[in-house]
Amino acid sequence: MKFSNKFILGTKISMTQTFDEKGVVHPVTAIKAGPLTVTAIKSVATDGYNAVVVGFGERGEKNINKAQKGQMKGGKYMVFARV
Repeated sequence: MKFSNKFILGTKISMTQTFDEKGVVHPVTAIKAGPLTVTAIKSVATDGYNAVVVGFGERGEKNINKAQKGQMKGGKYMVFARV
């Protein structure tokens, strides 16, 4: 299985600006990117598509539905995205 998507999963902290050597202003978004945890690997054989489900951050148990709890299998509850 080959995955070629490149991404950053994180939370936005703030917006700022930087200046280059010529004095041109460039907008910058500061992102807090933390460690990702692979919570599931989907395959064509079992799910009909290839994907990796990754978790980032934490959520309270009251903010997670039953399907998401089943995917986490008793671990920490995370905000997650499918890639």
